[in-house]
Amino acid sequence: MKIMAFRLAALFGLVLGLAVPALAQDVSPADQSAIRDIIQSQVEAFRRDDGDAAFGYASPTMRGMFGSSEIFMDMVRQGYQPVYRPRSSTSGRS
Repeated sequence: MKIMAFRLAALFGLVLGLAVPALAQDVSPADQSAIRDIIQSQVEAFRRDDGDAAFGYASPTMRGMFGSSEIFMDMVRQGYQPVYRPRSSTSGRS
């Protein structure tokens, strides 16, 4: 069962990895800049442990899934430590 879940996750990651660059081609430079600013602002909120601000930058779907900034921050702290406390970050085309 775990092997099947791993394979499905790997397949999803591959499909997402192939789709995102194609989608990014249709995003204007102004929108790309706005997206980078939002991501950077959320990372800065994580660094300050400002759960309300970080949660505010989350998508409406994520806010609906977690319901509160406390639950959202617990999920990020426990499951996404590199996002919660990144050593470094960059943005742009690879």
